[in-house]
Amino acid sequence: MKAAGLIVTAGSGRARARLARLAARGSAAGERVEADVRRIIARVRRAGDRALLAFARRFDGVTLRRAELRVPKEAMAAAYRSLPERVRRDLELAARRIRVFHARQRERSWSFRDASGARLGQRIEPLARVGVYVPGGRAAYPSTVLMTVIPARVAGVGEVIAVSPVGKDGDTPIVLAACHLAGVDRLYRIGGAQAVAALAYGTESVPRVDKIVGPGNLWVATAKRLVFGQVDIDSIAGPSEVLVVADGAADAELVAADLLAQAEHDPLAAAICVTPDRRLAARVAAALDRQLASLPRRAIAARALANFGAIVVVRSLAQALEIANHLAPEHLELAVRAPRRWLARVRHAGAVFLGQDAPEAFGDYLAGPNHVLPTGGTARFASPLGVYDFVKRTSIIEAGHGPWRGSGRRWCAWHAWRASTRTAARWSGGSWVWEPHAAPPRRRAPPDDPAPERRTLMAPRAGRAPTRAGGRRASVARKTKETDIRLELNLDGRGRYQVETGIPFLNHMLELFTKHGFFDLTLRATGDLEVDYHHTVEDIGLALGLALRDALGEKAGIRRFGEATVPLDEALVTTVVDLSGRPFFVYDVRIKQAKIGTFDVELIHDFLLALTNQAGMNLHVRMASGRNPHHVVEAVFKSLARALDLATQRDPRVVGVLSTKGLL
Repeated sequence: MKAAGLIVTAGSGRARARLARLAARGSAAGERVEADVRRIIARVRRAGDRALLAFARRFDGVTLRRAELRVPKEAMAAAYRSLPERVRRDLELAARRIRVFHARQRERSWSFRDASGARLGQRIEPLARVGVYVPGGRAAYPSTVLMTVIPARVAGVGEVIAVSPVGKDGDTPIVLAACHLAGVDRLYRIGGAQAVAALAYGTESVPRVDKIVGPGNLWVATAKRLVFGQVDIDSIAGPSEVLVVADGAADAELVAADLLAQAEHDPLAAAICVTPDRRLAARVAAALDRQLASLPRRAIAARALANFGAIVVVRSLAQALEIANHLAPEHLELAVRAPRRWLARVRHAGAVFLGQDAPEAFGDYLAGPNHVLPTGGTARFASPLGVYDFVKRTSIIEAGHGPWRGSGRRWCAWHAWRASTRTAARWSGGSWVWEPHAAPPRRRAPPDDPAPERRTLMAPRAGRAPTRAGGRRASVARKTKETDIRLELNLDGRGRYQVETGIPFLNHMLELFTKHGFFDLTLRATGDLEVDYHHTVEDIGLALGLALRDALGEKAGIRRFGEATVPLDEALVTTVVDLSGRPFFVYDVRIKQAKIGTFDVELIHDFLLALTNQAGMNLHVRMASGRNPHHVVEAVFKSLARALDLATQRDPRVVGVLSTKGLL
């Protein structure tokens, strides 16, 4: 059909029918396949690996042996090394941006002592094992690997298991490379509902996971829905969708390109343009016809547009936003003048793209925010995949030494007695009335705490040293599939060091850091340096941050703030530190040269970001001047050390912690 047939007027019968079809797409199909999916799940539970091998032959057309279900780690590393350099750089850039964005989503455990003396809190800890579904079939999706695995790694998940169907041509090298770069622990050559069942229940080869994340087709989505409760899932993803709100100033060619970029994903994908300008609607329709003619995946895109495409003409942009909020699309583009002005009117959308300089493809691959988004109108209540999806929360309750001490057990005993008498007591007229054959408990239930909750400034308890004997020390042992790190830190040292990282330039910088901060540091690190330096550098930053946080303990009596400016010939760098417990990182250092010898200069940013997040500090690093990259980086490490030395110093004038909230 010609794209002009997609133009409808808001409020008309055609428009209502078209939008209703959009809202209902995929639901009936899910019901049709449910019985088949149930049979697949039951067979995997019953037959394990044998069922996986049989389904691979039946659905994927490949014959595998049990030993071939798992992709060797060496194959993933080899695929990464064999990528063209430009592709590898692009993947690394995307991974870095995704990691930086998601690092800001980290949550910290917290607790406070209320006015009664009870300590209440919440412990946040990562899941032990997560399964990631990586779609295959119509296309390769390395971006999905990065978008699902990196947030799990940022959250601290213990083990990440990935599954992806293998085709008749074998493994997809770029998917294997992305798995290596993102940090997948195990990758299996399985897909479809059977892969979801294997992750949920486990087989002889595939371990059972705690949560399954990642998009997939109708069979995958249905399987995730059916195993929910046995495991957690991120969402039940439906077909993808984009809605573009455009005014008369929008470029019709770009609007059409963004609609087709979504339509070519899947025959069930939805691509909608809503505009108050009828002339723009006609231009967009004409552009769709032109671009569709040369699109490699035009058959899929044409089916999607015919079934679930629309160009809706409305009275105003306000009405366009009403339709957008009603549909709650996965992707919403505001191709309008002053898009930020209209952002406040958006209530329901998975991701919002402001202006035509930020196309949906930018968000899908490179921007940093997650592209696993709520679909099918679920953006009314659901959110993008994030670090928060890979942690769980536990409530912590301690009675303390206040009026609640001992009364908690009496309260429980009173409730147990009530249960044993089958509610033999009732409240009437302001007092308890006891029925026959029941005796009241000897002690009254504790009264409600009349004091409101509030955070208090607590000094350390008597006899409890805020630091360890012999200095404020901490040891960290951190081992992953890429790195093995052993680190010892003494904040009250003399500037002594033993540093072995396998990276000479980093060794030198950490030695300077130790000497200028008057810390003692012992560090031994090994990593996959033959691949690249990134894992080793970032993990050393993580370990150093953990050691700093542990050595400081409750941070009682420290100055908290530190600032240092260090010149080195033409370079001048200022670093400001606040040991606030709230990680925030600003890095305003501009180095034009990409490498110092073999060391990638951008890794300094990643090292400091990891350090900041794990230590829980606010860190600002700004370069006032500098041409020589070695001088600039050296000034960064020296100023950081001196600022931390000031911030961690004890001050006898500080009682407890330097915060009105009573904790850092």
